[in-house]
Amino acid sequence: MSYELIVSHFNVLLTAARKRGIWRWGVRLLNKMEEKGLKPDTREWKAVLVAFSKASETSAAVQIFKRMMEQGEKPTVISYGYGALLSAMEEGKLYDEAGQVWKHMVKVGVKPNLYA
Repeated sequence: MSYELIVSHFNVLLTAARKRGIWRWGVRLLNKMEEKGLKPDTREWKAVLVAFSKASETSAAVQIFKRMMEQGEKPTVISYGYGALLSAMEEGKLYDEAGQVWKHMVKVGVKPNLYA
């Protein structure tokens, strides 16, 4: 199968995990992608971050965000904001930590949007 087809299959599964808030499934899919030599991009990372947010798994969302950055994925306003890291902070009522994330986002040059 082609690279694009394989990645699209992973995206279908990650989208399902995101919609249902099944974060463990999302993490397993990311791990499986990496085992297969596929590099997750912003779309895949965001899907897992949103699943963490829906499940109110804030500390795990922070860990996956750090992992995303360690693996060379540059954070975007999408990974910080709408449905992702800041939303996970909000779900966990971690407003001080959300403020720190906001400051970090601005510091690294990511321009906030309306959702963030």
